[in-house]
Amino acid sequence: MTERLLIPTLKGYRDMLRTAVTEENESKAVLFHPKVDDYVLKNGCLYCRGSALSYEQIISLVSNPEVNKSLKEPILPYALFSFMYSKGDVRNNARLETTESELCSFLGVSTGGNGFKLIEKLRHLQYVYGEIPTRGVFPFLQIEEQQAGRYVLTSEYLHHVLNMMLAESFEKYGHRARYYTNKVHSDIVAVRNKTAAVIVIELSHLIVTAGRQGKPHMTLQELVLRIPQLLAIWTSTQHRTGFRNRQLKRAFEPVVDLMREKTALYDELLDLDIQIPRLDVTNPKAVIRILHNGYRGARCGGTEQIIQ
Repeated sequence: MTERLLIPTLKGYRDMLRTAVTEENESKAVLFHPKVDDYVLKNGCLYCRGSALSYEQIISLVSNPEVNKSLKEPILPYALFSFMYSKGDVRNNARLETTESELCSFLGVSTGGNGFKLIEKLRHLQYVYGEIPTRGVFPFLQIEEQQAGRYVLTSEYLHHVLNMMLAESFEKYGHRARYYTNKVHSDIVAVRNKTAAVIVIELSHLIVTAGRQGKPHMTLQELVLRIPQLLAIWTSTQHRTGFRNRQLKRAFEPVVDLMREKTALYDELLDLDIQIPRLDVTNPKAVIRILHNGYRGARCGGTEQIIQ
């Protein structure tokens, strides 16, 4: 059975696994990935070149795409959250002991010299911070290597943000509502076109939160603001329009095939049709439209309730 990624859908938490602030003043958690060695997290306080940063300064830095850079492996935060949620108890314990083999099995990737090199990639997440405006800044991941090839993964950030999300979703919707979708297969983490993989996550989120009979749609501009890799293409001043358009098309080229291969949505939705518009950085209002005729078996109960 293919494992699934858990993608947050609750309003205010959609940025918790990406380096982009898209919900303006409503974003309750976001990743911070500065590309310099000037930042140090100590005793819950973030320092820049030896000076402690204020709440306002941190918010400004996190919201600045020139400082808060995209991740080389942007699916890994989703993968780690999904693994620690599914295989451990990150709600009550920020630590989880595991092996590289168990991690790779969950993500459907290979090990060995020519494999995915998962541990090496996860180590890069130790330089990523999780910013929660109401609580502070936390390390996204810490890795301790134990004997016999075992590892202890610790995420104070995921521990705090999950408890916040659980409390808020229960208060608003009760215990039956789901605050995430699990329609994307976990092995999408190994897809080489990382930008295409993130587009798949965003379109899957769009579909499930639109409801059973919805007609999901969004502009290219709305999508770009959710994906730092696309934003970098869109706003580049180093390349001409033609080159940026080719980059844009390269990012979108495998998306529909990946939606078929790496999500459950084509199996669950009737007549699913994903319509990608003409891709042009000078046409940000072009609309991505998604059509379908409801969930298979909807008359018999359909799918779970997804909350936003």
